[in-house]
Amino acid sequence: IQDHNRVHAADVLHGCYYLTCHPVRPLIGPATSPDSLLPPPLPPAAPISSSMSTLELMALYTAAAMHDYDHPGRTNAFLVAAEDKKAILYNDRSVLENHHAAESWRLLQLKENNFIETLDSAETKRFRYLVLEYILATDLKQHFEIIMTFNEKSSEMELLNESDRLLMAKMIIKMADINSPTKPYGLHRQWTERICQEFYEQVGHF
Repeated sequence: IQDHNRVHAADVLHGCYYLTCHPVRPLIGPATSPDSLLPPPLPPAAPISSSMSTLELMALYTAAAMHDYDHPGRTNAFLVAAEDKKAILYNDRSVLENHHAAESWRLLQLKENNFIETLDSAETKRFRYLVLEYILATDLKQHFEIIMTFNEKSSEMELLNESDRLLMAKMIIKMADINSPTKPYGLHRQWTERICQEFYEQVGHF
């Protein structure tokens, strides 16, 4: 598979790590006083990871590494049109993302892979919920809805709020998943050619 392979998985994991650990300015600074001639100083930059729990970070990095696990090199639209068994199983909705999430969890349950066995039941339930939410957020059919929600909330986003952290993490994994335009042109072109080749290869299988 040209694009959705283990190199892509490592790239998305690296992207999520960078975006959570690189210091950034808050989305909104302190309000300017009408009596002040100068704007207030900006708060210091801090990594988003400083606002996330260890469990949330572990879930995000796990989702990043596994978000395209067992990818067949076909799009959701192709699988639905071909009436593939995965499309039938998941009722044509986020077919690949549901498949990646289910197969990833099945893989994680194998004793030799189960690095979360020390979590208690509440932590395991929370971890699973977050991993599924993050993986399902990579469905590009949800792209504009997630972007719209983020834009609506960005001016008042508070990372002490659990739902706001979840939304931010969804944005992070989405940015990491489609990050090739941020790379040097030569590398970006390689990834673009890879995904195009993957798309072209669908034609002979329809």
